[in-house]
Amino acid sequence: MTAAVEHKSTATLWRNADFMRLWIGQTISELGSKVSSLALPLIAITTVQASDLEVSTIAGTMSLPAIAISLYLGVLVDRVRRRPLLIIAHAGRAVTLLTVPLAIWQGWLTLAHLYAVAFFMGVFNLLFQVANSSYLPTLIDRDQLADGNGKLAATGAAASAGGNTVGGALIAAIGTAWGIVADVATYVVAGLLLGLIRKPEERPRRSHTPRSHVHRDIVEGFRLVTGHPVLRALTCAAVVANLSYAMVTSVFTLFMYKTLGLTAAAMGIVFAVGNAGMLLGSVLPKRTTRRIGIGPTAVLATALAAVGESGLALSDGRWALGVLAVCHGLYWVSVPLFNVPLATLYQGACPQHLQGRLNATVRFVALGIFPIGAVLAGVLSEAYSSRLALVTAGVIAWGAPLLLALSSARRVRTADDLTLVASPEIDQEDRKVTP
Repeated sequence: MTAAVEHKSTATLWRNADFMRLWIGQTISELGSKVSSLALPLIAITTVQASDLEVSTIAGTMSLPAIAISLYLGVLVDRVRRRPLLIIAHAGRAVTLLTVPLAIWQGWLTLAHLYAVAFFMGVFNLLFQVANSSYLPTLIDRDQLADGNGKLAATGAAASAGGNTVGGALIAAIGTAWGIVADVATYVVAGLLLGLIRKPEERPRRSHTPRSHVHRDIVEGFRLVTGHPVLRALTCAAVVANLSYAMVTSVFTLFMYKTLGLTAAAMGIVFAVGNAGMLLGSVLPKRTTRRIGIGPTAVLATALAAVGESGLALSDGRWALGVLAVCHGLYWVSVPLFNVPLATLYQGACPQHLQGRLNATVRFVALGIFPIGAVLAGVLSEAYSSRLALVTAGVIAWGAPLLLALSSARRVRTADDLTLVASPEIDQEDRKVTP
């Protein structure tokens, strides 16, 4: 019976033209974004001669919107249709990135410009992430969510692997500016594909809630996360894991470029192996969660991440490239193994009118730690070395699996074990609001 249902859902998604448009567009945009993730730090280092601390601060700046506006974006996503927000996010990212190569060619690129680009990219990235997580349950059926999330994660990983490989070769051959231009084009194509989706999206029932209720809605999002022991544990683990990863990502390019002396092409190989690991990890959640459950899978995923991050600082000498690639790959195996089951869990357990606030609140708490991790890594790298920053990140990473192993989250096996509802007084008032 189960096999029949899975087969039906998979076949339906393959024949679902609207899902395919979303899927292809997201894959293309992720392909381009990996080019920029390699190009922007190199531009900061080579074009404006940024220091270690400045490069890490640029990375941290991209996470500032998670602190500043994510909660308001969650309310917005719950009040309006989500597909137009996705198109706006793609357009905003394209325009923002396009200013970088234009500035390079005109000779007026500055460090302040890169900070501004990082901040606005963070704004539009956050808008896309919150709206996209909330939009998928309106596009496909509930029993297809696991399949849909898995497909998005798998092809995103494949695109990422290709993007890093092509990006490294492109940067080595013709420079960083054209890599950014390629990323701009992918966002344009993704936005056009979203515009072709035909399935109508219903107006959220709370779209006419008075403005004075915005902060009440934000509080409701916090109640969802802090009031449920499983969500608390998962969010706290995500905070610890993201603190560690923020430290790694802030100094990783510096470590490879300055400490190990790797070329852009070699760095592209490391990132490509990491994304190949993500592709491998994306096929594991369905089997792993069925075998041991969602909670134990989260413990396993965070432990794998800690092993991978702990090993990065050990790379040196002739084996440096191989050690970096293996550890980076192991870390990225863990990412979809953690994210895909949890995304499906939240989408299946949370009512539609709370999806935006749930996603935004989790991101506010979990991603808000990124600037702290970025600055901490920059300070350690500037004062001592980027290797010490990586060692510190590896030690911190072990806190995430420990938190989950000691919490009730480890006992969650399926979405049926987690039911998220609004508090009674809020839900009763919501029902009085007519669209």
